[in-house]
Amino acid sequence: MDNKIEISHEIKTKNWEAFYDYYCKAGYIDKTKAHLKKNKRYVFAGLMNNQKEILSVFQDFLNDMDINVPITDIASKKFELSEIQLDTSLNAKSKNDLLKLSLFNKVTLSALLNYLYKVDDNYKQSDNDRHFFMSINSLEDFSFTPSNIFNIDVLSPLINNNILNFRFSYHNLELIDFYEKKFTYSSNCEFILNLKKEDLKSFDYITLIKELETVYVDIDENGQLINEDKILNEVLLIWKRIAYYELYEYTEYLFYKYKFNIDYMNESLLEKLKLILEDFSVSQGYAILYNSISSSASYKQTGISLNQAINSINTNIVNGIAKRKSGEWETKGYGRNFDMPESSISTIFFNNILKIGAQGFNQVPKLENIPKNFYNIRVKQDTKEDKKEDKKIGDFCNEIKEVFNKYDFSIEKGLSILNNLNKE
Repeated sequence: MDNKIEISHEIKTKNWEAFYDYYCKAGYIDKTKAHLKKNKRYVFAGLMNNQKEILSVFQDFLNDMDINVPITDIASKKFELSEIQLDTSLNAKSKNDLLKLSLFNKVTLSALLNYLYKVDDNYKQSDNDRHFFMSINSLEDFSFTPSNIFNIDVLSPLINNNILNFRFSYHNLELIDFYEKKFTYSSNCEFILNLKKEDLKSFDYITLIKELETVYVDIDENGQLINEDKILNEVLLIWKRIAYYELYEYTEYLFYKYKFNIDYMNESLLEKLKLILEDFSVSQGYAILYNSISSSASYKQTGISLNQAINSINTNIVNGIAKRKSGEWETKGYGRNFDMPESSISTIFFNNILKIGAQGFNQVPKLENIPKNFYNIRVKQDTKEDKKEDKKIGDFCNEIKEVFNKYDFSIEKGLSILNNLNKE
């Protein structure tokens, strides 16, 4: 299944509005035929900030209309190309910009780099486009995320903030449709990492992945952790988000299995998935959903209406949660379904970042289940002169943290012991 993602020009780039409106008014783009390949290629060139390609395609248009205009004149003020800001340096990002991303976006970018990054040495368009990400739908043995809807969620912020850009290729051109002041693109598109030229020249694939997957908690001069709560809450939100879509994926699977129309996966039912995760793991959620939906399928065979059968799923889930919480029913979990292997996002988050592996599937997503040893301690840096000394202190703090972990001390308890030693 290949979802189309719709982005308006206000979100993507103001270049889009200027480009589209000007050439529609000039009559060079027919709004009623915006789907035609040449028009798509032309608008696509503008969207990609590719001035050379714009001039080339624009000249093709004029030649088709038997208008002989030199390419130098096309770029002149007469056609007002200068009014359309096509300087890619305005939108390109530095490596530091990538390291300032939210943890959720770092997880996505790391998954893209780990599983979909490719260098095409035969591509001559630009250095940027040589380094690209294959389509997330090109993964064969597992999915990028547990759901097509989640695919949209993880890609959109990177696209909207110009971290990812569309690769200029005919593969992509066939997957993008242009309309007035907006466009839709397929999750089957290829993307490039929109880096500045100087960062692209020194691009180090392994180092970037390592840095994206390293989480820091700052410590002040008094030995107090500054942003630990913020980091832990962000981690919990990501865990719950992945867990929700894994239950969503399993619910879809069971709906198909028991011949329920997928359109009946309504908001009320989806809220029950969140309710499950308040007290149960994804593994245990599998068991609750299987019992609830299979029971409703049997109920449907008695001749009741489809609406009654669907409503009974909600009731079964609520009852199943209540009986398991009271201890009346044993809370057993299921293993991961063979038809739904762990997604790329899940693997990167639980293995590479949290370092808890299958516990992400088998444990309840709660703050107390987040390990304290997944992050590095970093002294908050104030000036450039302090950086070397801060690194030494940060390294020492991380060594101390390893000792805390060895003896099962919490960070807080360990710091308390050190403070008492200091007083003595």
